[in-house]
Amino acid sequence: QGRTPAKCLMTRWDMHTVYESFITVSKQAMEIAYACPLATKTDTKGNTIKVPLYLNDTWGLVYTKGQSAKIHNHWPSLWSYTYCVSACDQCSPLVFPHAEGVPYMVWPKTSQMVVFPSWLHHEVPEHKCEHDRIMLSGNLNVDKEKEPSSS
Repeated sequence: QGRTPAKCLMTRWDMHTVYESFITVSKQAMEIAYACPLATKTDTKGNTIKVPLYLNDTWGLVYTKGQSAKIHNHWPSLWSYTYCVSACDQCSPLVFPHAEGVPYMVWPKTSQMVVFPSWLHHEVPEHKCEHDRIMLSGNLNVDKEKEPSSS
């Protein structure tokens, strides 16, 4: 609880090397990222080039009553994601405090996936529910070895 901004129960950072379920979730996050125009670049003729991604790291988080995640980001990764395993509509939201000058809150729902640019600051306020708020998270990076030339 002291080494990361998340002040909750956390798994190790390489859960995709142990559990297939973490890979399955990450593949869905990649599909969402690929569908976003920010995940593309253009060649010198203006043609769209898909930016290849790879799964850098994955972890699980379990928030019990009173736990939170302080403001942080996941730079230098390109995309980050969180998948809600279990939560209710009263659980603490994922908050992007600097979104257009006003905090933007995403209230967790079981089976919800949120994919966002890794440089965005985010936090989770104190969890006040009596039950656990359970999440899977990960980071997607640019696969430099598979990245096509833009010329």
